[in-house]
Amino acid sequence: MAVNQVKIREGLTMEKDMKRLIKYPGDEIVVPCPCGESHRFFTVEDGGELGLHVTSICGAESHKHGTITELYYVLEGTGEIELDGERFEVYPGTVILIPPGFVHRGIGNFKVIVAYNHPELHQSDVVHV
Repeated sequence: MAVNQVKIREGLTMEKDMKRLIKYPGDEIVVPCPCGESHRFFTVEDGGELGLHVTSICGAESHKHGTITELYYVLEGTGEIELDGERFEVYPGTVILIPPGFVHRGIGNFKVIVAYNHPELHQSDVVHV
């Protein structure tokens, strides 16, 4: 293995680039999403196998993912998360696991860290319901 590469797993390497490993405010890509507004810090372009966003939940639409598992950590605000039609209160410190196929949406105004198991979050994986 070349000195300038890091082995992620068998057959997959990532070139060492500290810019890819550490992100600062302002490094993210800001995009609209079904939940509100998403600040995407780590995506497929960063070469890893995880994605991480900070998302402001506001006016979220019910949707599900075909292959992606999401993990939410509530940073601030309050509201509810609806999972397959059942509502649960959320507030700072709440952690929510959303497996593929679960219809979900946030209700209220709150901010979450979203980690997910596939760095390339395509709209083709999002099904609005």
